[in-house]
Amino acid sequence: MMAGFDARRPCRGLSLGAVVLASLLGSGQARAQPSFTVDRAAGAESCPNAEWLAARIETIRSAKERGHAEYRVTFTQAGEEFAASITAGSPERRRTILSRRPTCVALGEATAVTLALLFDSDLLQAEQEAEPHQPVPGPALVTPAVALVAPPRAPRAATLSVGAAGLAGALDAFSLAGTAEIGGAIGRWRAGVGVLWALAQNHMLGPGRIREELVSGLVRACYSPWQRQTVRVDLCSGAYAGAMTGNASGFTTNGRRTSLWLALPAEVALAYRPTRYFAWELSAAALSQLRRDDFGIDGLGAAYRSPVVAALLSLRAVALRLW
Repeated sequence: MMAGFDARRPCRGLSLGAVVLASLLGSGQARAQPSFTVDRAAGAESCPNAEWLAARIETIRSAKERGHAEYRVTFTQAGEEFAASITAGSPERRRTILSRRPTCVALGEATAVTLALLFDSDLLQAEQEAEPHQPVPGPALVTPAVALVAPPRAPRAATLSVGAAGLAGALDAFSLAGTAEIGGAIGRWRAGVGVLWALAQNHMLGPGRIREELVSGLVRACYSPWQRQTVRVDLCSGAYAGAMTGNASGFTTNGRRTSLWLALPAEVALAYRPTRYFAWELSAAALSQLRRDDFGIDGLGAAYRSPVVAALLSLRAVALRLW
């Protein structure tokens, strides 16, 4: 009997050398014909097919893999997790193997080992049923093993990003800016602290000009409602707090004044990670300017009248350190 067939267990690390040896054996011999079925869902096309599993099972058991057509293996991929579901007879008799490895290689090896054990268990059961009157001394030969397995840990990463941005509605209708940020991520959550600086803008006013500058610190927290292995969408908020400076020149009385700039963002970010350690992030944010200063000259008015809501569009390069 296949005791404990409903249990779920995560895939442990397996020897890459065993996989390479199995592939070499398969290339030098006639390919095994599987007597079970394999389905690979969208995103899991890189997982092994039935022929590869059959050849690997023969290598593990040192015997032909035959007579197990009732088994059905389904590979799926969701987010950063691969899964192999082994069904026997009916959907209620199911075993699921999970893997958080970046590829399906380890999961394929674990699936082959599991099927080999199940086939040996079937063979032992058939032999016992063929000799029902033969006494079997001692305890049962096949004893279900019960193990407490900790749930898979959420992926974690430290991040460092730098980028270019366009800032609209703070110093001028549009000004170029730069950003830098350091932070961390756990599962769907991430947060960081950094700095935003905007290129100075010159506004002509009467006989002179006013030069406006902005440097701000930032705190940002994000949650990802949707993510896949290489793509992630985040909803972010936080705070920007910095110094807005106005410098007047060319007037009868010149001066320099600095005031507090405070804004709260509502941001949507799209990240694409082509490798495990690098990502691109494109984000758009609406900045509610709670504190701002429209610098001007008495009798001439303000150099630039900023709206209550500004906008920030940025493109960042992100370096990740996973653990």
